[in-house]
This record gives sequence, C-alpha cells and structure tokens, in this order.
Amino acid sequence: MSVPADKRAGAILGAVAGAFMVASAFTHGLGGWPGLRASLARAGVEPAHVQTLCVGWWFGSAAMAAMGIIVLLQALGALRGAPVNRATVAVVGLTYIAFGAWAFLYRDMNPFFLMFVATGLLVLPLLRIRGGKDGSP
Repeated sequence: MSVPADKRAGAILGAVAGAFMVASAFTHGLGGWPGLRASLARAGVEPAHVQTLCVGWWFGSAAMAAMGIIVLLQALGALRGAPVNRATVAVVGLTYIAFGAWAFLYRDMNPFFLMFVATGLLVLPLLRIRGGKDGSP
C-alpha cells in the first residue's frame, strides 16, 4: 500500500525539518563558535570560562544534530510506511517551539529565534502519522 497523501506531506515536512536541524547544528558549531570565541577574547573573558562556554556550545550543536537525525529518521520511516514514535517527535518539536519562544522574548524579540519556532512547527505534522501504510494505530 502507498502512504496516504496527507501523511506523505507531513512526513516530507518532517524530513525537511530534520535535515534543517542537522544542517543548522553544523552551522551553529562551525560557524557560530569561532565568532563568539573571538568576541569573548576581545572582551577579556578568562580562558577557563571560554573553555566552559565552548563545551556547552558544542554540546548544543551535538544535541541539535541528534534531534535532527531523530526527526529525519522518523520522517523517512513514515515515507516507507513505518509508524512514527509520536512521543519522541513531540518532545523534539515542542522543545524547539518552547526554546524559540523563550529566546525570542528573552533576547528583546530578536526575530532570529523564530527560526526555532518555525522548525518545531514543521516537525508537528509527523504527529498525525499513527500507524503503518494503511494508517492503522
């Protein structure tokens, strides 16, 4: 059996979100950290503090990549008719939405953080996919 069109669209959106999460994790780590490190050095932040921030920054990048891979694998499985682990997908999507909303408000409504909200929203259509190819629970 083929995957119903509405579920296929949700799986494709999920795959796009997962791929974006993985790509942004690399951008976060490889593109964001060098600039922040340079700014911290110019500000005279002690090297031990910079190293501590580095560890947290790279853990954030790794977590973003891991969540993206989880979503991507769930979406690709759904496209093949496999059931979606809805609890896992919900945690990832809602985490992105909650973090994005909090960061948006915390950082003086900086629209950059709405990217996290949008990414989390792209994950949520995967929650409509309950079962296998026939849509059974």
